[in-house]
Amino acid sequence: MRQTEGGLPSLGQHVDAAGHRLWVHRSGTGGPAVVFLPGAGAIGLDYLLAHERIAEFTTSIIYDRAGTGWSEDTALPRSLDEVTDELRALLRAVEVPPPYVFVGHSLGGAYTQRYTQRFPGEVAALLHLEPLHPDYDDYMPEHLKLSAGSTAEVPLPELTDDLVALARAQFESGMLDAFPDGIRSELIGKHTSPDRLLTGVREGANVLALLDELRAGGPVPDVPVIVLSATAVGAEQMIFQSEDNLREQVAGSQRLFEAITAATPHGEHRVLADASHITIPMVRADAVADAARDLLNRIQASEIFALRARADNGDGDAIDELIELATEQGDMNELRRLADRGNSDAADQLIELATERDDTNELRRLAELGNTTAAQVLSELTAE
Repeated sequence: MRQTEGGLPSLGQHVDAAGHRLWVHRSGTGGPAVVFLPGAGAIGLDYLLAHERIAEFTTSIIYDRAGTGWSEDTALPRSLDEVTDELRALLRAVEVPPPYVFVGHSLGGAYTQRYTQRFPGEVAALLHLEPLHPDYDDYMPEHLKLSAGSTAEVPLPELTDDLVALARAQFESGMLDAFPDGIRSELIGKHTSPDRLLTGVREGANVLALLDELRAGGPVPDVPVIVLSATAVGAEQMIFQSEDNLREQVAGSQRLFEAITAATPHGEHRVLADASHITIPMVRADAVADAARDLLNRIQASEIFALRARADNGDGDAIDELIELATEQGDMNELRRLADRGNSDAADQLIELATERDDTNELRRLAELGNTTAAQVLSELTAE
């Protein structure tokens, strides 16, 4: 962790992309990369705990859109295409290739849906955290429908000392307790700063137009989807709505998320009873990371299945790709299957993995099948 300088937090860097100076933090290696898109008023560092868990098994990216967090200011609100163009430029600037697993939280879920509509070949899977969705109003009572009142017509609240104190009290109420002290302090300071406290209101001012963009944007391709929803009502939410309204909203959202996942062959809805709409990434980073890992496993399984079908039809390139993928994943079963069919490259990789794992049983099995390299390695290991 480096020292704060030049308007940056103690993690991440500024990168020029799409005409803006954007804050981004990259960790981990491998792919597909997992990319977080924060909700309205959220900050990339809000997702740090899940980001760090995910970086243990693949590349993970957190960032701030222009006009939010530690990124350069811009006029808000913005269109879906503006935001997705900016994200695409950023990912190219930091040299993270597609395909991606997008994690979209609330408003961020609308951005991930639009990216998937526009660039379907670049999206491997979607992890939604209580996403904004075009069908939202269909599942809400009349008084909670977004169309019942345009947020664009609501004036910004006055930025008073009392409002700042109220916001600070909510961030200090426990939702950030799992964060390192220094990061927690930076997050609270940025969230409650005069230039960022009302960002969520500004970003969401054109929500009806964004939903119209999604409805007109065409279909979303069939990729694995997991929706994480939260059924707790947090004190931070009751600043703006009554508890009764929030309970109705939760009930409607549950029906919406069930419908979203039922509409895709590869959809799954997971309910978190101990998190609220806002606090999912802060208090249930484990659930976010587990869902990301499950999506990656599904992607990899589908890749192996498709390659296996081509390989079994004699496609030499597919065989080579299958061996490479199985080696990357440490899949001894797949390497064993290919080796037992006489593929010497698969046998070599299998011997290497078995040696790394001190798997003398596998080496002995290969040796008994006549593999002289396995016999030699086994002799060296058992002599030690």
